[in-house]
Amino acid sequence: MKILFLRTPIILFAINFTALISQAELKSFSDKEKTWNYEVSNILGWNLYIEQSVSKNKKLNKIIKKEITEGIKRFIDVVPDESLKFLKTIPIWVSNEPTYPLRENERGVIPFHHDKNWLRDHGLNPHMAPGVHVINPEAALIEHKIFEWGPMTMLHELAHAYHIVHRGYDDPLITKSYTKAIARGLYMKVPDRKDKKKLVKAYAASNKAEYFAEATEAYFGHNDWFPHNRKELKAYDPGAYQMVQKAWGIKIKD
Repeated sequence: MKILFLRTPIILFAINFTALISQAELKSFSDKEKTWNYEVSNILGWNLYIEQSVSKNKKLNKIIKKEITEGIKRFIDVVPDESLKFLKTIPIWVSNEPTYPLRENERGVIPFHHDKNWLRDHGLNPHMAPGVHVINPEAALIEHKIFEWGPMTMLHELAHAYHIVHRGYDDPLITKSYTKAIARGLYMKVPDRKDKKKLVKAYAASNKAEYFAEATEAYFGHNDWFPHNRKELKAYDPGAYQMVQKAWGIKIKD
């Protein structure tokens, strides 16, 4: 959704937005015979690495930083401070990757990388693991408009880092909650993300990593899949609701 402001507020927003981003510098990463060059800046505490060939496009570069800033601002004030400290250790990478194994009809995507060997095997920069990766940013942000239909995408991917890197993939709390939900038949028939009249298997049922990330989205903001928000999550899957509170260190009892 694009929101138009009057001339003066646009100027004020531009000033505030610039203040949130540190001065950019250049940094190179090498692996075997390959080298990758990036423009490096800091947005709200996160290191942002934009591939130099992308950052040279000033218009696109501005859109990337704006979209990522807004994506972070959607959760930075609601996730507990202690958990945020870890999330800020996970860098965000932006690059064009013509050989990345995209799905059918997909031209850009935003995944979380945790496996350096997988990246190396696919000709990508292994230093991006662990990290969130905006792949083919023009397609991901402008064509697919990922942050419009998935406003909590940045938190979703960072939740993978919190789960896999910080807590461990086989974390008992997450594993138990996911196993119970699937045993109860939850998430097997929910409204489709695009066609609400159609019942399909929810993305959360894919595996425990997606289960945790999807529940995190719903608890802290809005998820494009059902359950969409905290109220729906608590009513539909109380176990996931409690899992999120315990895993993220939420002290409020409600």
